[in-house]
Amino acid sequence: MTAFRRIAALALMATGTASGVSAAEPSRVVEIIVGASPGGGFDRTARAMERVLEEGIVSQPINVTNQPGAGGAVGLASMNRHPGDMHYISITSPNILTDELRGTSPLTFETLTPLATLVSEYLCFAVNAEGPLKTAEDLVNALKERPGEMRFGFATTPGNHNHVAFAQLAQAVGFDVMKPKTVVFKGASEAVTALLGQHVDFSIAPAASFAEYVRSGDLNCLAVSAPERLGGAMAEVPTWTELGYPVVYGPFRGVIGPQDMQPDQIAFWEEALTRMTGTEAWKQEVEDNYWTETFKGHDETLEFLRSERDLLKGSLTDLGLLQ
Repeated sequence: MTAFRRIAALALMATGTASGVSAAEPSRVVEIIVGASPGGGFDRTARAMERVLEEGIVSQPINVTNQPGAGGAVGLASMNRHPGDMHYISITSPNILTDELRGTSPLTFETLTPLATLVSEYLCFAVNAEGPLKTAEDLVNALKERPGEMRFGFATTPGNHNHVAFAQLAQAVGFDVMKPKTVVFKGASEAVTALLGQHVDFSIAPAASFAEYVRSGDLNCLAVSAPERLGGAMAEVPTWTELGYPVVYGPFRGVIGPQDMQPDQIAFWEEALTRMTGTEAWKQEVEDNYWTETFKGHDETLEFLRSERDLLKGSLTDLGLLQ
């Protein structure tokens, strides 16, 4: 949407059309469709939105519906069965770009309607506290010396942000990213369960997915992919950069709608999400979930997604997922 069209749409929301018809706004329940199981980054983002938007920003009730499968593509496809309907939105991440690059989903951000980018979510490289790996250097040495024996588990699809962070570590350290035994789970909660049961040796997921178990002492976070240390349960965890490995990656979480949404519908959601991110309630959600605010509206998000798509091509090539 151009700046002129956005201003016009926002004006329409405030004044209505010349014929007296109200500008676009939800008239019934809003469905936030989450393309992953409960407990992961997609789900946490949706439920945080639900809590804050219902505090006077969106007048209609909001439901969160989990439809896991194909790294989020199942949820996006379900949402897109309602073209032009602003009552259906979904959470998006780098998966929408990596799926496009790999050709595993016909849906792209250009065929849907990106509404906003909300946060970046930096990643924790975690191990079972009772396992043999006690430090980040232990993990690095194991991956260099016996990569074929290592078992790596993550959610939700090959080539996603967790997998990309692993590729970055492989490039920084110099081990063969293809050799560890890799298990892909449907959701972060399943990956955490596997790590708790020592069915995998290490896992990568957003810091919030592991925080509860780091606090309880069941899991250890060896390093984070953030540019600086995180707070809370992760306050004592070093960054990969301070350990000498240039691994900095925080997958984005955004909001996307179905195809054929109209300018006034886009403007409604852009304005609502802008208001949401300015509330104290949202800022608390950001802190509690170890997020970093990176808000972008519709136009900025389109530009960001195009540039991010180009950056991800190299990582997917390193993972052997692109020719």
